[in-house]
Amino acid sequence: MILNNCFEIASCIFLLILVGDFLYRRQFPRDTTRIFLPFLLVSVIGSISGILFGILLNSGAAYPSGFRYLICTFHFASQGAAYLLFFMFISTVSGPVYRHRLEEPILLWIPAGIYILLALSTPWTEIFFRITPQGQYRYGYAEEITFLLLAYFFVIHTYHLLRYGNKQNQHARFMILLTCMSVLLFSALQIAMTHILLMGLARAFAATVIYLTLMNPGELLDSNTGLFNKNALYMRIREKENGTPYSVIYLNIDKYRFINQTFGYGQSSSLLTQIARELRKICITCDIYRMDRDDFVLLATGHEELNFISAIKERFDKPWLFFNTAVMLQCRMVVLRSPEHFTTSTELIPMLNYMDQQAKKLGSGSLYVADQKSVDAFRRHIYIEDAIKKALNNHTLCAFYQPIHSAADHTMVSAEVLSRIPDEKFGFIPTQELIGIAENNGFIVDLGYRVFEEACIFLHKMDLNGDASCVPILEVNISTIQCMQPNLAEQLIAIAEKYHIKPSGINFEITESAALQSEALLHRHMDKLKSYGFTFSIDDYGTGFSNCSYLIEFPFDQVKFDRGMILSYFEDSNARLILDNEFATIHKLGKAIVCEGVEFPDQIEVLTARGVDYFQGHYFSEPLNEKDFVKYIASR
Repeated sequence: MILNNCFEIASCIFLLILVGDFLYRRQFPRDTTRIFLPFLLVSVIGSISGILFGILLNSGAAYPSGFRYLICTFHFASQGAAYLLFFMFISTVSGPVYRHRLEEPILLWIPAGIYILLALSTPWTEIFFRITPQGQYRYGYAEEITFLLLAYFFVIHTYHLLRYGNKQNQHARFMILLTCMSVLLFSALQIAMTHILLMGLARAFAATVIYLTLMNPGELLDSNTGLFNKNALYMRIREKENGTPYSVIYLNIDKYRFINQTFGYGQSSSLLTQIARELRKICITCDIYRMDRDDFVLLATGHEELNFISAIKERFDKPWLFFNTAVMLQCRMVVLRSPEHFTTSTELIPMLNYMDQQAKKLGSGSLYVADQKSVDAFRRHIYIEDAIKKALNNHTLCAFYQPIHSAADHTMVSAEVLSRIPDEKFGFIPTQELIGIAENNGFIVDLGYRVFEEACIFLHKMDLNGDASCVPILEVNISTIQCMQPNLAEQLIAIAEKYHIKPSGINFEITESAALQSEALLHRHMDKLKSYGFTFSIDDYGTGFSNCSYLIEFPFDQVKFDRGMILSYFEDSNARLILDNEFATIHKLGKAIVCEGVEFPDQIEVLTARGVDYFQGHYFSEPLNEKDFVKYIASR
C-alpha cells in the first residue's frame, strides 16, 4: 500500500508557523498557555513522525525493521499524547466542567496513559501494527483503539460540558464543540481513506481554530505598547486571590492628555511605547499592564515596590526624548497591598480609582501609599454609593430646607433645598459628601431631578393646605452634569407642571463650572426656563474660574458666595479687598448678593454694611426636615 503523506507535510509546515508566532508574541502565563504550547509541540512531532511513517511504508524493506518499529510506535504514541493535551486544553479553557478533583485524571489521563503504553508495547504485542518478515507494514488486530480513544474523549467531554458547563462562555463552548466535531470528522475520513494520512491535518486545523478563537493572541496584549492589558490584569488578580501577598503600583502620566491633544494620538502613542519600554527595564521581575490611555499597573511581590517606586521616580526626573525634543514628564503613583487592602479584582479597580483621586489632591508627581484610614474612607465611599442607589430606587431620599433671610429686616425670603439620605449606619449622610459621590458615579442627574420633584411636592402640599402664601421661594441646585443634558429644561418644566407649581416659586442655583463646561447648552436651558418664569442664582461664586463675564452673559438674578469665601473675608485682608470690589461690581450689575455659612452676628453686621442682601447659615437656622420647616414658617 502506498501512503499519501502530503497532508502531513503541509500540516507540519503550518504547525511550525503557529509555533513561531506563539513564541514570538508575548504570552500571558495562564493555564491554557501552559498546555497549548506542549500541544503544539507534540502535534509537530506527531506530524514529523507521520511523514517518516509514510516514507517507511512506501519504501518497502529499505530500512531496518528495528528502525521501522521505532518510528511506527512513536507515531501512534504521539497521537495519544496529542489527543490527551488537546482535551486537557479544552477542559481548561471551558472552565471547571469536572465536578471533582480526581475526575479529570481518571477520565482523561488514565485512558490516555493506557493507550500510550499499548502503543509502546506494540513491537511485542502487535496491537496497532506489525511488520512482516518481508518488511511489509500490516494493521494490528486493535488499530481502531486510536479512533475509539478519540471518540471516548469527545463523548466524555461533551457530556460534562453540556451538563455542568452552563455558566461558561457561550462562544467558547460553541467553538469547543465545533472543533471536536471537526476532529471527529477527520477521523471518520481517515478510516474511510486509509491510503491518505489525515490526522496531522486534523491536529493542525484544531490548533489553528484554538489559537485564533479561544487563545485569541491579541486579547490580553496592548497593541501599542506590547504590555499586557487590563483584561490580563483582571485575570492575574483572580489567579492571585488567596495566594501570596503582593503589591499593586498604579502609575498615571500627568498631563498626558495635553500631549495627546497637542501632537495627536498617533504621535503621542510613541511616547507611551517609550515609557513602557523603560518600565520593563526598571521592573524586570514585575508584571506590567497598560490600563487605559495614560495609566499603567505593576504587580510586585514581597517588598520590592519601594525599590521600583524609587527607580521610576528617578527615571521621570530625567527628560524623555520626543521627536528630538527633551520633554519633562511627571507621574502620579498609588500603592495598594493585597490582602491587606483588597483581595479581588472587583475591589481593586474602584479602590485604585478612589485612591488616585486622593493622589490628585496632592498635586503632580505625588505618591499616595494607601493605609487603613484611606481604605476605610474608600469603604465608606462605596457604602454611600450603594445607599444613593437604594435611595433612588426605593424613593427614600429626604429633602431638607435651610432658610435664607433678608439682611434688611431678617425676614425669611427663601430656602435652599438640600438632599439627605437616611442611613442606619451613618444617620443622615451629609449633603456635600452625598453630592460629591453622586457626581463621581453618575447618579447626580437622577438625584437632581428627584430633589426638584421633592420641592415641587412640598409646594403642592402647602398649596392644597391653603398655606401657599406663607411658603417662601425654594432654591434648587442644578449640577454641572445636569446642565449638560440636552433635555434639562423640558424635564424641569414637565415636573413643575405635573404638580401645578408656579415658576415664580422656584429659583435654580447653578455653579459657575456649569457655564465653563457647557456654555452654549446652558444658555439655551436658562433662556427657556427664564421665559417660563423661573429665576437663577450663580452658586459658589469665586471658588472656581469665575469672572464678571458670566454675570453679563447669563441671566442670573442672584450671586451666592460660599462659606469658605466668607471666612476668608474675615481672616485675610487681601480677600476682604477683593470681595469688597466684587460686591460693588455685582450691585452695579443689578444682581442681589447672598452669603452662605454665616454663624455670628458680627459677620452679619459687617457684610450688611458692605451691601449684602441675603444671609444663609446656622446663625438663623440649620437645615430642617419638612415637618420642622413647616413649623419654622409658621413661627415667622
